[in-house]
Amino acid sequence: MRLRPTVFFKFLAIFLLPLLIIAGLSYWNARRLENRTVADDSVTSRFSSRVTKLLDRQEEALIRFAHSEPLREILTSPARRTSAITPGSSSEFRTAVGETLNRQNHFTAIACFDSNRHQLLLAERYRNDLVIRDRDFLPGHLQPDEKIWASKTVRRSAVSRNALRAGLQISVPVLLETGASIGAVVGEVDFDSLLRAAAEQEAGSSSLMVTDDSGTILYHPNPALSHQQVASLGEQVSVASPKRIPGLNLFVATVSQSPESFSSGRLLVASLLLSLLLASAAAFVLTRIWEGRTRGMEKVTAGVAAIARGDLDHRIEALSSDAIRPISDNLNLMTAQLREQIAREAEARQFQSFVRLSAMLTHDLKNAIEALSLIVSNMERHFDNEVFRADAMKSLNLATQNLRSLVSRLTNPVTTLSGEYKRPQPVDLVPMLNRVIKLTASPALNEGQIKTSLPETLPALADAERIEKVIENLILNAVEAMAGTEGKLSIAAGFEESGKVFFSVSDNGPGMSPTFIERQLFRPFATTKKRGVGLGLYTCREVVRTNGGSIEVDSREGAGTTFRVVLPSPTIEKI
Repeated sequence: MRLRPTVFFKFLAIFLLPLLIIAGLSYWNARRLENRTVADDSVTSRFSSRVTKLLDRQEEALIRFAHSEPLREILTSPARRTSAITPGSSSEFRTAVGETLNRQNHFTAIACFDSNRHQLLLAERYRNDLVIRDRDFLPGHLQPDEKIWASKTVRRSAVSRNALRAGLQISVPVLLETGASIGAVVGEVDFDSLLRAAAEQEAGSSSLMVTDDSGTILYHPNPALSHQQVASLGEQVSVASPKRIPGLNLFVATVSQSPESFSSGRLLVASLLLSLLLASAAAFVLTRIWEGRTRGMEKVTAGVAAIARGDLDHRIEALSSDAIRPISDNLNLMTAQLREQIAREAEARQFQSFVRLSAMLTHDLKNAIEALSLIVSNMERHFDNEVFRADAMKSLNLATQNLRSLVSRLTNPVTTLSGEYKRPQPVDLVPMLNRVIKLTASPALNEGQIKTSLPETLPALADAERIEKVIENLILNAVEAMAGTEGKLSIAAGFEESGKVFFSVSDNGPGMSPTFIERQLFRPFATTKKRGVGLGLYTCREVVRTNGGSIEVDSREGAGTTFRVVLPSPTIEKI
């Protein structure tokens, strides 16, 4: 398979760019390391000078404390010692100690001795607290230089180290103006802290290392190497030209992380060649994979286009080793399933019409049977009443007409399923409301349970037959909602300010929740009744909308429900 040059060079550029960046960074780092391997006398000299100056500053601070008047008073007046070192005291002595042990200096502790070489106190700083003790001293801890008792000059010890840190002690005699010795002061300098402070002030300290005369590292740019022997590091570091710090048993030298010198130019050439080789290999492999996938996708694209044009018998052929074989197999399977699904849907559509017809007719038939059932149940109780028998006969006649209409719709399913409605005609809603009340509400409720507020006439533009079914459905729903209780049915009608007309049906049944009204009330096949198909209110809303009206509901749980239907009114004075 022949490679496409444009694709190959695109992938080559994508892979080569980051490799070239890495090669450049490696070259820059190599040059930086090369420069660090060259001994720089100026860096080591400046660092040594800073260490010496910092140590001189510690000595000056301790001398100021030794010459301070509060210390002289303590050494010459034993009665002042207790009050001077009491915790929380604001004496001048505590102030002088705090100035010596402040954060600018590197002292960890200061001890004072009288002329009899007895330790009088020990001052230490723990974080931000100054602690001064006059008893319970550790034996041998922070003792002055033995020569200080016969000397009038400051004495420094060699730098030593313990398990925690490296330190140096400075001893200062406390003298009277006559030159007589009245005591001594010794301070312990934290040399680890002092070396770090000197390194922070020196720009080239990242390549410096400080060791003592035993070869122990006291300072290194890598803190993990501190207090280790240089010999134990092997080839991890390379020390160049160690130089002694004047007056101390310490040595400073420049270091590098690699003991061998190397050529940054050779590294650059090797990095470029390796980058080109790796990028070319990766681009070649990826180009082969990409072209294999592309040819397979072209087959899939052509096949999908044929299927989209309606050729469901089209098959996408692919080799067993082809990467798009799973895709082509799935598309062929999907096409076969699609053919079967289309065939099944053609059959299902033939039954959908009959299912819809059955649901609609079942609902209307249920309402008609409910009305007849109410008439029959009342006839058993009031058959001897001639007036009732006359009204019952009229109601039976209306129920019979409704059943005939239902049978007519059943014998003509095409018209029934089409959803067509008659053209709205002027109709008086009052006789229609009275007729439905007498047929559905009166047989089920006592006279005192029905309250009507109707005008003499209420002209509206509507399909009379279907609007009467809406009224019947709303009244039957209200009667069923109050079943088993002494409920109250209210039916009102009248004119709107906009010129339209309305009628409302209210009950004091259990009511409905806002969630049910919002999500299910007018949805088909949604009902709260044990027996029902859930098409009544859905059909009512569709009929009202088709007649140019609207239907509203106001319901509260435990308080009842009101349905209000608004319809257009004809522009005539009398029907």
